[in-house]
Amino acid sequence: MTYKLKRIKLLILVLMVFAGTLSAQKTLLFTDEDYTYKLGVELFEKEHYAQAMELFDKVIAYYGNEPTDIKADAEYYRALCSIELFNNDAEYLIARFIANYPESPRTRVAYFEMAIYKYRKGNYQEALFYFDKVWKQNLTKEQLYEFYFKRGYSYFKTDNLTASAKMFYELLNKDSKFTAPAQYFYAHVAYLDKNYETALNGFTKLNDDPTFAPLVPYYLVQIYYLQGKNDKVLELGTELLTQTDTKREAEIARLVGEAFYARKEFEQALEYLEVYKNKADTYTRDDMYQLGYAYYMTQNYEQAMATLSNITNVEDGLTQNAFFHMADCNLKLDSKEQARMAFEAASKLDFNKEVKEISLLNYAKLSYELSYSPFNETITAFYDYITTYPKSIHHDEAYSYLVKVYLSSRNYKDALASLNKIKVKSPEMMAAHQRVAFFRGLELFNNLQFSGALAAFELSLGERAFDKKMHSLAIYWKAEALYRLERYQEAAESYNQFLLTPGAYLLDEYHQTYYNMGYCYFKLKNYKQAISWFRKYTDNAAKTQVLKRGDAFIRIADSYFVTRQYIDAVEYYDMAVKLDTFDVDYALFQKGFSFGLLKQFNAKINTLSTLLTRQPASTYAADALFERGRSYVALDSANKAIADFNLLVQSYPNSSYVVKSLLQLGLLYYGADKPDLALESYKRVVSQFQGTAEANDALLGIKNIYVDLNRVNEYVTFAEAYGGAGNISVTEKDSLTYLAAEKIYMSGKWGTAKNLFTDYLANYANGRFVLNARYYRADCFNREQKDDSALIDFQFVIDRAKNIFTEPSLLNAAQLYEQKKADSVAYRLYNKLENQAEVKSSLLVARKGQMHTAFKMQDYTNAIEASRRVIMTDKVSEEEVRDARLIMGKSFKAQNLMDPAITEFRILALDVKSQEGAEGKYRVAEILYQQNRLDEAEKTIMEYISMGTPHQYWLAKAFILLSDIYIKKDDGFMAKANLQSVIDNYKTNNDGIIEEAREKLSVIVNKENKQFIEKDKTNNGLNDTY
Repeated sequence: MTYKLKRIKLLILVLMVFAGTLSAQKTLLFTDEDYTYKLGVELFEKEHYAQAMELFDKVIAYYGNEPTDIKADAEYYRALCSIELFNNDAEYLIARFIANYPESPRTRVAYFEMAIYKYRKGNYQEALFYFDKVWKQNLTKEQLYEFYFKRGYSYFKTDNLTASAKMFYELLNKDSKFTAPAQYFYAHVAYLDKNYETALNGFTKLNDDPTFAPLVPYYLVQIYYLQGKNDKVLELGTELLTQTDTKREAEIARLVGEAFYARKEFEQALEYLEVYKNKADTYTRDDMYQLGYAYYMTQNYEQAMATLSNITNVEDGLTQNAFFHMADCNLKLDSKEQARMAFEAASKLDFNKEVKEISLLNYAKLSYELSYSPFNETITAFYDYITTYPKSIHHDEAYSYLVKVYLSSRNYKDALASLNKIKVKSPEMMAAHQRVAFFRGLELFNNLQFSGALAAFELSLGERAFDKKMHSLAIYWKAEALYRLERYQEAAESYNQFLLTPGAYLLDEYHQTYYNMGYCYFKLKNYKQAISWFRKYTDNAAKTQVLKRGDAFIRIADSYFVTRQYIDAVEYYDMAVKLDTFDVDYALFQKGFSFGLLKQFNAKINTLSTLLTRQPASTYAADALFERGRSYVALDSANKAIADFNLLVQSYPNSSYVVKSLLQLGLLYYGADKPDLALESYKRVVSQFQGTAEANDALLGIKNIYVDLNRVNEYVTFAEAYGGAGNISVTEKDSLTYLAAEKIYMSGKWGTAKNLFTDYLANYANGRFVLNARYYRADCFNREQKDDSALIDFQFVIDRAKNIFTEPSLLNAAQLYEQKKADSVAYRLYNKLENQAEVKSSLLVARKGQMHTAFKMQDYTNAIEASRRVIMTDKVSEEEVRDARLIMGKSFKAQNLMDPAITEFRILALDVKSQEGAEGKYRVAEILYQQNRLDEAEKTIMEYISMGTPHQYWLAKAFILLSDIYIKKDDGFMAKANLQSVIDNYKTNNDGIIEEAREKLSVIVNKENKQFIEKDKTNNGLNDTY
């Protein structure tokens, strides 16, 4: 063991000598690099980072890959220099140092420097990553203070307030440059966490700090505000506002204003709240509400409404209160309409139950007071109130109002629906039910909805006769509805019931009922009863009722005529002629025709001559000429007869009497021994009216003449050319086949008849009854809704010379083409029908058809002309006149001819209970709006609302237009209120009205909402960057 110890000591001695030799060789160089390193550190500590970095680079280069402590330290300081100089390689150098020297005591400090580097770059989350790796015991005191502050601030910036507060707390009682900032942020975090006492104590400690002292008062006033210490807010806030260059003037003014507001000192509050509104960068709905309420409480009602109306675009309690106060403001200013709308809006929201109930009742009462209920709002409001608040102290009052509303409402449709919901009705409600159902019936009747009208009248009659006059009238109008539904027997029974009702005699409708009863029996072909009732009417009707008296005389005469009492018929036709008011040309013709049946041909000729002289353009002129010609034939006045028939052929070439006149001329010329003229007349019939019975009669006449003239070969040649050889057996078979088909047709078996007519036409292509068969087959196709097949046959008839089927074929074909939306073809056929019509009803159909098809084709000039002719047509109904005026007005408008357009619309607008009148009133307002005559447009719509109309679509359109008017007048509240009223109260969901209202409301709301930016009122707006 001694030997081994000696050997170890000897080895150590040798190594020491060897090491000393090596040291001697490098002593000078080592000393130089040590000096370079120390100089670098000295420069680093003096913050000469660039020069220091150069020296550290020399040391690192000198040692190369040799691991020494001085090289490690040099690399450490080299990385710190890059950090301080914000070089791009700073992070890399620190990371490399940490990786290369994990056991170095400087590594933990390197983590600190890396954290500081990340901190300085604002990468707080990454900074925290490196702060977590730092060993605090390796840090100097100043580094430790920096560590606590910057780690705390990094937590603060990453929203970990609890952790940040712990870091700041470590510095509160230290003597460091970080102490004041830490105190500030510690208090700030407490403030954000609503630990206001802690925050208050913290900020107070900074009163003498030169950096933070100027900020302290702003925090204090905020904290006092949040603690509800209004006296201190006012004391400190008003003092701050006296300072010049107060950067936070708007925010302090808000706090002071709200402090006064909380103390209900609204006059003083307004002074500061207005400053805040005018100078704040952001403004919330809460701010606007406070300002509006302050105006309200200081009786500045107009300003209050203008302010509060800006915050009503969100469904919340703030909006409900705003509407409620706006309603009261309007009441104070006697603007009851605006008050009504504001109460309505408040009643629709559920955030404050008391406000909702009071608003609903006030809304209902104001609607009643203003007679405002276009969408039945008044009834709905009172009904909702009594059903929602059955135990309210105002329940009986609301019920009483509801009865009054039912008794005065003009929105009969919705009123009736509401009444039907009430299962147990008081006598007052029953009386209201009688009234509402009756007027709903009249409304439906006037709009030609007779089945609905009948049901409403029966509903009215189902109640006791609280109003006896109304009960009687309901019976009368029930009969009218039954008549329009062609239930003539029931109508007669109801009319008779009306006549027997006590008090009916005193009503204007009493004598009118005689006339109506006459028509019921006339339609039932009970001519004896018809005569009796029409005579009662003519004996009792006022002399001023000349039109109906004239019509009654004609119907009495017609009844005598049909029952072959021609002498009596002549007497009453003559009464109608002498009255000279209604269908005089018809009466003259029928009178003359009756004389003919009585064989009084001279009287017939005189009467028909009077017709032709007085009314040469009458639709009965051709008829009169033909019948007068026949009378001349009966009197053997052949020349006069020939003159009349020739005049008819020449003057009325489109008349169905042309073919008959030509046949008569053939006979007359043949009898007058003028065979060539007779042949000419007969041949015209054969050539122009092929496929008719008349053509076959003419062919027979031609045959007789050629035989008499011994020119049989000429007949055969002619007959063969037109498909007839005079084969009697074929002709008889033709007739029998056709007549069998016709019989089936007349029995109403359309399918079978159609097939039989088809067989006839296949077997007798040139038969005597081809024209008849084609028309009747067309009618069968039409009834089976085989439109294309029907049109082919109708067109065949139309293309032939004028015949008895031309007029109905034109009418049916035109209507089918219109249904198929082939408007140009339909228009052409309607035009042809007008030119060829011999029946007055066809004339009206033709003109209406041209009016509608021209309008649909945007041929507005012809639409206007056709509309005018419709209005001028005899026996045109009020409904048809309204339709024509509407088409005319819209056509003028489409041509930008606003003056004549508005004239037509104004005529229609006198009665908005009709659909045309309802649209007309809207169009008047629309034109005025387009002409920027806003006050007139608004007045027109208000008139419309007050008039009441059952046509809710056009009323809703008027409300939407009213909102446009208010937008142009810069009244956003009224614009929104009207649109909301449509959305809430309009009942139809699929006609585009509600969508249009919502779209327009959305545009207004979005525009208004742009003025608000919501903010957190605990944010004092101070800079939290450090």
